Amino acid sequence: MELSTKRRIFGGGIEFHSVQGEGDEDFVIEEAYLMRKRTKARFSDKLNYLFVELPKFNKTPAELKTNTDRWLYCFRNMGSLNTIPEEFKDSFFEHLFDLARLEILKPAEMEAYNKSVLEYSVLQDVADCARSEGREKGEAKGREKGLEEKSIEVAKRSLLKGYSIDEIAELTDLTLEQIKDIALTIQPTGHILN
Repeated sequence: MELSTKRRIFGGGIEFHSVQGEGDEDFVIEEAYLMRKRTKARFSDKLNYLFVELPKFNKTPAELKTNTDRWLYCFRNMGSLNTIPEEFKDSFFEHLFDLARLEILKPAEMEAYNKSVLEYSVLQDVADCARSEGREKGEAKGREKGLEEKSIEVAKRSLLKGYSIDEIAELTDLTLEQIKDIALTIQPTGHILN
């Protein structure tokens, strides 16, 4: 099975101000990448890092305009919020706040929750794997069918040009019986029957 490399982003929150350049005060999220020291070339365009400098994020709930703003607000303030702010009254963020309440679960409840999350994760992995294997099998079957159709087309043309059945079998990897069947579809006038 061939693995494709997709773009990977590693995120990290930092609780301090990074070294800043001029004009960096307003940038809460910084994208970074690895660079080869020797050549100064980018290590990979598929490996990136996002650093979130939470101390720089000081918006109030009324100032939140985007989901990114809402996420940053949650990360910065989740530990001190007692109620869900009005700006977060949609299903996704309500779910996030519900998850934050897991902190107050009793040990047996937490164990049951973790077990259900693990079971769900395993089911997702199995489904993803099955989809991937099914796609691979379908692609392989399609390639095989295409090669067979091409071999049949080559066999028909070769028969019309007078090649022997043995020569055609060698060229196309078709069996002698398959080539004989193909020969029956060709009229004596040299036209191929459908």
